[in-house]
Amino acid sequence: MSIKVSPFVGGLGIDATDKFEVQANATATVGNGTTTGNVHIGGNVGIGTDSPGANKLSVNGDLNVSGTFDLGSL
Repeated sequence: MSIKVSPFVGGLGIDATDKFEVQANATATVGNGTTTGNVHIGGNVGIGTDSPGANKLSVNGDLNVSGTFDLGSL
């Protein structure tokens, strides 16, 4: 089950669009942590960097994958 949340935080009139921020060494859990789900990000993402440039995903550091890692047609 998923619950859609308005960018106006449940009718409180507070516009929460573009306000999600995670502090250093913090953990952000989407969902209840026991089920799978999707996170949709409308821009480029940097992990370990704050400037992913033109890359959709830029990872600075080591990568550990548990499960299937599909590189498409490479």
